[in-house]
Amino acid sequence: MQRNNGRKNYCNRRSASRFHRLVCHASAAPRRARIMFKFKALLDEHAKYLARAISLEYGKTMSDARGEVTRGIEVVELACGMPHLMKGEFYD
Repeated sequence: MQRNNGRKNYCNRRSASRFHRLVCHASAAPRRARIMFKFKALLDEHAKYLARAISLEYGKTMSDARGEVTRGIEVVELACGMPHLMKGEFYD
């Protein structure tokens, strides 16, 4: 059963919008990567809380919810490595 809390959703959207503006206006790719590393640290710090919220909101088991959080963290880790990938270096 999904809970619909309009105020909470509004605050989440507003926070996401502020984060998006911060990342988009960061001029250099390494600076954006530092912001993403800070975001990853917050995800790691609050992983249990996030898993619990996913479990309550979507009715998933805690192990499934932890898996969702882990996959999300892996996506952020990939985004943190983008500046290196943007260099275009390759090895033979």
